[in-house]
Amino acid sequence: MDNLTICEKCPGTYWGTQTNCIVHKMHIGKITKCPEWRRERVRNMHSKFNEAYEMLKDYRWMQIEIARLEVFLKVSEPSPTTTDISLILDKKMRNKTDLTQMQALNRTDTINRLEKLKAKVALVDKAIGSLVNEKQIMIAHGIMEGMRLTTIAENMGLSRQRVWVLRVDMIDQIAEVIFG
Repeated sequence: MDNLTICEKCPGTYWGTQTNCIVHKMHIGKITKCPEWRRERVRNMHSKFNEAYEMLKDYRWMQIEIARLEVFLKVSEPSPTTTDISLILDKKMRNKTDLTQMQALNRTDTINRLEKLKAKVALVDKAIGSLVNEKQIMIAHGIMEGMRLTTIAENMGLSRQRVWVLRVDMIDQIAEVIFG
């Protein structure tokens, strides 16, 4: 991407009114990487930011739900006499009145749901593992445990505003890891 076209909209250059960046104190043509570009891109990904935050907030629930579904699937193991799953799922045989078919369909839906939840948990774990700032890691763990930001701020001995700023930067980084 051309640095000039990026910097024309960059807050560091007052949206193209100057040719020197106030963040880097150099000509915009010489800048190869800028934190403002990442922030601007993530601001444009507002929905991805919210989705990453929701994944963090739902992390604890997802782990509980994974454990519940695994127990459910273990308890409801299909018996060896059950019809082959490929035959049951054949579109021609999807008769909802047959109890065995309904149970098999419910089981496959549960398995699919379990796999999706495991994939989300793995993504969040990967994203949290990519964080390097200890304060951001503590904030992420607090959010994942269901704590409010004011409680996290009190526990860390920081102001609510500082925790808010760290939270935004942390979720920016997590969204970048999760959604690319």
